Amino acid sequence: RNVEIGRFCSIAPDVLIGLSEHPTNYLSSHPFQYGDDRRFSFYKQRMSPIQLVKWGTQSRTIIGNDVWIGASSIIRQGITIGDGAIVGAGSVVTKNVEPYSIVAGCPAKHIRYRFDEAVIMELLELECWDRNIFDSVIPFNDISVCLELIRSKNLKKADYESFIFDGVNITRLRVVGNN
Repeated sequence: RNVEIGRFCSIAPDVLIGLSEHPTNYLSSHPFQYGDDRRFSFYKQRMSPIQLVKWGTQSRTIIGNDVWIGASSIIRQGITIGDGAIVGAGSVVTKNVEPYSIVAGCPAKHIRYRFDEAVIMELLELECWDRNIFDSVIPFNDISVCLELIRSKNLKKADYESFIFDGVNITRLRVVGNN
C-alpha cells in the first residue's frame, strides 16, 4: 500500500512488492506483540498496555518508469528500482537497483546494464516515458536511432493518464504534461 509505480512498467504474475515485515529484535517475531488485528485479541486481553509495542511504519517502495519485473519476484519494502531496470523472474530484491540495471537471483545481484553509460545518461535526461513517442515513427528496436529521433523532433511532454493504487482501489488521475 506504500508503493509508487512509474509509467510503462511490466509486472509479471505473482510479484510481491513492499510487503510489511516482522521485527527481528523483539522477543518474538509474532504479531501478538504489536498487531492491531482482532485475531490477536486473545493475547491482548492477557497483556498489560505497557507490554504492547508500536511497530514501525512501512517504508515507501518505488518502482521507476519502464521497469520489467519477472514472475514470482519479491521486492522488499523501502527499495527503489531505478528507471529502465529489469528484475529477473524469481528474484528477491533486498537492495536498491540502479537505472537500466539487470538484476536476478536470491538475493538479487547486478548482472549487467542494458546499455552503456552514455546511453543510460541520455535516456534518464530525455525521460522518454513522459514524451509523446507514439505520434512519430520511431524504430523502437534501435536505441541509437530512437534517441536521435527523439532529440531531433524535440518531442514534448505527453498528456498521459496516471493512476493511484492504494492496495484496494485504483483511482484515475489526469496529469497534464509540461509542454
